[in-house]
Parts: sequence; structure tokens; C-alpha cells
Amino acid sequence: MLHSAASGRAEAAIGERTRELLRDFRLEPVAERLAGELPYGEQRRLEIARALATGPRLLLLDEPAAGLNSTESEELMDLIRWIRDRYG
Repeated sequence: MLHSAASGRAEAAIGERTRELLRDFRLEPVAERLAGELPYGEQRRLEIARALATGPRLLLLDEPAAGLNSTESEELMDLIRWIRDRYG
């Protein structure tokens, strides 16, 4: 009843942005799982993707690698560099 064409377009745009972020953050395979079920490294990537979904001008990360092993930490640093290069 309250679903207008404009809201349908907005919802489609949000869905496309969500799919883009899931793809960019390599989270597509786990898209249907609850966040709490994900391994810690994937939870961190999901947290950053959620933050980027809001379109922030500045992204502040407080100890982003805390609790990650050395491999996960290096992957996270690569991801942060990619975000810097992609989003400025």
C-alpha cells in the first residue's frame, strides 16, 4: 500500500550497493549467514563494509587488527589500503 515507485527504486539501489560491497569485501559466499556465525576476520570485514555502506566522508578504525592472527592482519591492512585507494 505504501510502496511507491520511488521507494522501489531506492530499495533496488540499496540492494545493488549491498551486493557491490559484499563482492568487494569477498563476503558473497557468506551473505546469508548471521554475522555472529562468521569467523572473526570476516566479521571485521563485514563491520568495515557496513560502515562504508553509509557513505562516510571519513572512516575511523580503532585497533582494526586487534584479535587477528598475522595472516588476517596483513589481509586487513591490504583491505585498508584498497579502501584508501578506492574511496580516497
